[in-house]
Amino acid sequence: FEQFKLHPYIGNGMFGTNYLYRADPNRIMVMHNTFMQTLFSFGILGGISLLVHYLQKYLIILKKITPYKMFFLVITLSGFVHGMLDSTYFMIAYMIVLCPLFAVIEKEDIDYYLEVKEE
Repeated sequence: FEQFKLHPYIGNGMFGTNYLYRADPNRIMVMHNTFMQTLFSFGILGGISLLVHYLQKYLIILKKITPYKMFFLVITLSGFVHGMLDSTYFMIAYMIVLCPLFAVIEKEDIDYYLEVKEE
């Protein structure tokens, strides 16, 4: 918490935990909570951005439920719950799966918006 107080608004940087724990330079250390990692690394500004990001994705999903969106909802909610115990949102393998799904969901939302606008 003392390190967070040094840079509360912009954080200590993505690998700031390595300096905090004096870790092996060949190993990346992270906190085992996505929100704590975000607050420490990117500060209050990053924490607010992460919450806005989550809120935006869930609002897109819930606007018009489809089978794809339900599948995506299960994946993101399980990642969200798991993120309370581990920093999943910053793991490469998780994001490789999640980013294309974000694109599909947003494209589907844009198509839906254009259909509604034409009517």
